[in-house]
Amino acid sequence: MSYLFINIETGEQLSCDELVWVEAFEAAKADGWVPDGTLYDAPFIIDEELDFIDDDNWRLWTIYSEISKIDHWDGSYTKKRNQVVTYEDAYYMAMSLKCAGVDEKLCEFVGKGSFRICSE
Repeated sequence: MSYLFINIETGEQLSCDELVWVEAFEAAKADGWVPDGTLYDAPFIIDEELDFIDDDNWRLWTIYSEISKIDHWDGSYTKKRNQVVTYEDAYYMAMSLKCAGVDEKLCEFVGKGSFRICSE
Protein backbone atom coordinates (compact mmCIF):
# COMPACT_ATOMS: atom_id res chain seq x y z
CA MET A 1 0.00 0.00 0.00
CA SER A 2 1.09 3.56 -0.51
CA TYR A 3 0.15 7.08 0.43
CA LEU A 4 -0.84 9.80 -1.98
CA PHE A 5 0.01 13.32 -0.89
CA ILE A 6 -1.23 16.47 -2.64
CA ASN A 7 0.24 19.91 -1.99
CA ILE A 8 -2.60 22.27 -1.05
CA GLU A 9 -1.19 25.29 -2.92
CA THR A 10 0.26 23.77 -6.09
CA GLY A 11 -1.65 20.52 -6.54
CA GLU A 12 1.67 18.69 -6.87
CA GLN A 13 1.33 15.00 -6.02
CA LEU A 14 3.67 12.48 -4.46
CA SER A 15 3.12 8.78 -4.00
CA CYS A 16 4.99 7.30 -1.08
CA ASP A 17 5.31 3.74 0.16
CA GLU A 18 3.54 3.21 3.46
CA LEU A 19 6.67 2.01 5.25
CA VAL A 20 8.71 4.98 3.98
CA TRP A 21 6.11 7.45 5.30
CA VAL A 22 5.83 5.84 8.72
CA GLU A 23 9.62 5.62 9.06
CA ALA A 24 10.00 9.27 7.98
CA PHE A 25 7.33 10.36 10.47
CA GLU A 26 9.08 8.52 13.29
CA ALA A 27 12.52 9.79 12.22
CA ALA A 28 11.29 13.41 12.25
CA LYS A 29 9.89 12.95 15.76
CA ALA A 30 13.13 11.33 16.90
CA ASP A 31 15.00 14.36 15.57
CA GLY A 32 12.89 16.69 17.73
CA TRP A 33 9.92 17.56 15.55
CA VAL A 34 6.74 17.85 17.63
CA PRO A 35 3.71 17.18 15.42
CA ASP A 36 0.84 19.67 15.70
CA GLY A 37 -1.63 17.08 14.44
CA THR A 38 -3.43 17.05 11.12
CA LEU A 39 -6.69 18.86 10.42
CA TYR A 40 -9.82 16.93 9.50
CA ASP A 41 -11.07 18.67 6.34
CA ALA A 42 -14.82 18.05 6.60
CA PRO A 43 -15.79 20.54 3.84
CA PHE A 44 -13.48 18.80 1.36
CA ILE A 45 -14.75 15.35 2.32
CA ILE A 46 -18.39 16.47 2.19
CA ASP A 47 -17.87 17.96 -1.26
CA GLU A 48 -16.30 14.71 -2.47
CA GLU A 49 -19.11 12.57 -1.03
CA LEU A 50 -22.00 14.71 -2.27
CA ASP A 51 -20.92 14.27 -5.88
CA PHE A 52 -22.29 10.73 -5.73
CA ILE A 53 -25.50 11.24 -3.71
CA ASP A 54 -28.85 12.25 -5.23
CA ASP A 55 -31.20 11.71 -2.28
CA ASP A 56 -31.65 14.88 -0.17
CA ASN A 57 -32.02 13.00 3.13
CA TRP A 58 -28.89 11.00 2.44
CA ARG A 59 -27.06 14.23 1.55
CA LEU A 60 -28.07 15.79 4.88
CA TRP A 61 -27.01 12.68 6.76
CA THR A 62 -23.63 12.73 5.02
CA ILE A 63 -23.07 16.38 5.95
CA TYR A 64 -24.06 15.77 9.57
CA SER A 65 -21.94 12.64 9.79
CA GLU A 66 -18.78 14.31 8.47
CA ILE A 67 -19.17 17.44 10.59
CA SER A 68 -19.60 15.32 13.72
CA LYS A 69 -16.24 13.64 13.01
CA ILE A 70 -14.36 16.93 13.46
CA ASP A 71 -14.65 16.83 17.26
CA HIS A 72 -13.38 13.27 17.40
CA TRP A 73 -10.44 13.61 15.01
CA ASP A 74 -7.19 12.51 16.64
CA GLY A 75 -4.82 14.42 14.32
CA SER A 76 -3.42 11.24 12.77
CA TYR A 77 -0.66 11.35 10.17
CA THR A 78 -1.03 7.69 9.24
CA LYS A 79 -4.76 7.35 8.60
CA LYS A 80 -5.79 8.11 5.03
CA ARG A 81 -8.76 10.46 5.46
CA ASN A 82 -7.96 13.50 3.28
CA GLN A 83 -6.60 15.24 6.35
CA VAL A 84 -4.33 18.26 6.01
CA VAL A 85 -0.84 18.87 7.36
CA THR A 86 -0.51 22.62 7.98
CA TYR A 87 2.18 24.75 6.35
CA GLU A 88 4.03 25.36 9.60
CA ASP A 89 3.90 21.72 10.63
CA ALA A 90 5.16 20.61 7.22
CA TYR A 91 7.99 23.16 7.36
CA TYR A 92 9.29 21.94 10.71
CA MET A 93 8.82 18.32 9.77
CA ALA A 94 10.89 18.88 6.62
CA MET A 95 13.68 20.45 8.67
CA SER A 96 13.79 17.35 10.87
CA LEU A 97 13.60 15.02 7.88
CA LYS A 98 16.69 16.67 6.35
CA CYS A 99 18.58 16.09 9.57
CA ALA A 100 17.41 12.48 9.71
CA GLY A 101 18.60 11.70 6.18
CA VAL A 102 15.19 10.52 4.94
CA ASP A 103 14.15 9.98 1.29
CA GLU A 104 15.07 13.16 -0.60
CA LYS A 105 11.87 13.34 -2.72
CA LEU A 106 9.66 13.03 0.34
CA CYS A 107 11.69 15.60 2.25
CA GLU A 108 11.53 18.05 -0.65
CA PHE A 109 7.78 17.56 -1.07
CA VAL A 110 7.03 18.07 2.64
CA GLY A 111 9.22 21.20 2.62
CA LYS A 112 6.97 22.82 0.02
CA GLY A 113 4.22 23.41 2.58
CA SER A 114 0.75 22.26 3.50
CA PHE A 115 -0.40 18.99 1.99
CA ARG A 116 -3.29 16.55 2.05
CA ILE A 117 -2.92 12.89 3.04
CA CYS A 118 -5.41 11.45 0.58
CA SER A 119 -7.94 8.76 1.33
CA GLU A 120 -7.72 5.39 -0.37
